[in-house]
Amino acid sequence: MVRDGFLQFYRALLKVPVLFRGRPALAAGYIDGGDVGEANSDKWKHRYGWKKDPRQLLTEYIRLLKDFDPTNPDQLMALSIKLAGDAMQGGVESMQAVLERVADYWMDFLQLSLAHSKLRFVHASVAGNHVDDILQRLGLRESDFFLQRLRALGIEALEVVKPEIPKNPRVALGGYSLARILQLPEYGLDIKGKPLFGPINLLIQHDPKGTGHEGLIGAGKNVHADVALAGHTHDNWLDCFRTGDNTFSVAYRLATLQTVTPTEKFYASSVPRTQGAHLLVMPMRGDFSEKVLPVNFLAEIGRKHWRTLAKSSRKRPVKSKAVLSKSKPKTRLRK
Repeated sequence: MVRDGFLQFYRALLKVPVLFRGRPALAAGYIDGGDVGEANSDKWKHRYGWKKDPRQLLTEYIRLLKDFDPTNPDQLMALSIKLAGDAMQGGVESMQAVLERVADYWMDFLQLSLAHSKLRFVHASVAGNHVDDILQRLGLRESDFFLQRLRALGIEALEVVKPEIPKNPRVALGGYSLARILQLPEYGLDIKGKPLFGPINLLIQHDPKGTGHEGLIGAGKNVHADVALAGHTHDNWLDCFRTGDNTFSVAYRLATLQTVTPTEKFYASSVPRTQGAHLLVMPMRGDFSEKVLPVNFLAEIGRKHWRTLAKSSRKRPVKSKAVLSKSKPKTRLRK
């Protein structure tokens, strides 16, 4: 529900401008700080992947479907949520399934961005340590399935591991090292090379090394970033650091859309996870605004979206426009 709500919120921002300091503003692109996919038990060593007994599920479904009314949107919604919840039980051991879901999720945002935004890099992301800790031993990345889909569609991508720079990239993919870094020195240029905003020197690093705020701030200083973003700890904070006389840059920790899992319980003594997405605005260097979109807010948008789909899927009686002739068809005999 949360991710679907975020997608619908993003869809609306691409189409309908909001007022920012008295001027209309539209969404331009999607940024991801990593950890979209979760690793299998090879990473976390979870001993339990609990699922309901199939016979128990059959009993429950028969009881629910006995009096089920497919024209009732509330019943349709409740059944859909139960089926989805049952399917989510247990762990996903197949990394193929994980990478397919990552690709599906990113493609949903990318298709909207390509249809409505002229920003050159409408997608910018780095790998997270959860999946990457497993895949790096095989020389793979969290974004590899997504990259294959881009190639099939003829969409060029900038990859930090490759020295060749594509002519018309619309996607930027970082990672393929323990650093998990992506730097875009002219983020904000459009597809013709003209400023859509900024441009700014953007740094995205999933897990910069260092304690407190110093790791991300130090990473930003090293590359003279205007904005330095990081994920990993999933706590949300903003800090400014001096870059010159009356000039500053921004270090910003991204929250997570993920709820409490065994991973969070395992790290119970660490910082609390902040659940939310972000709306970031930086029209020029030294001018930064941000808003956190709490998961409760996004989940309600997601529920509203699915309720609308449930109502629209109700079967309506179809009136036939055909008029049947009462007269018998004429037959012709051939000699």
